[in-house]
Amino acid sequence: MWQIDFNEVAKADLLRFDKQVRNRILKFLEERVAAHPAPKQIAEPLEGKFKGLHRFRVGDYRIVAYIRENHLTILVLFLDHRSAVYKRRSLPSDFEIESGEGR
Repeated sequence: MWQIDFNEVAKADLLRFDKQVRNRILKFLEERVAAHPAPKQIAEPLEGKFKGLHRFRVGDYRIVAYIRENHLTILVLFLDHRSAVYKRRSLPSDFEIESGEGR
């Protein structure tokens, strides 16, 4: 079973959604992602400035995460409606992809 962690930005993003959307996203992460033996198989790899990260789709919402295979951890970095998820977004200044796990 994979562990799902949220950074501060993702926590704030999640709290902006109404309860129904928030619960749907959390249920997806718990039941589909954390329980999956290889979450990268159900995620879409990102490119460009987000290379090394993956996206999960939950209806009209997107979850951008870093999959740490060596630690069986998925770090959710940010999430939003599909029309806004990549706009004005950049990676946190203290975030770095570990060598051997991406990019």
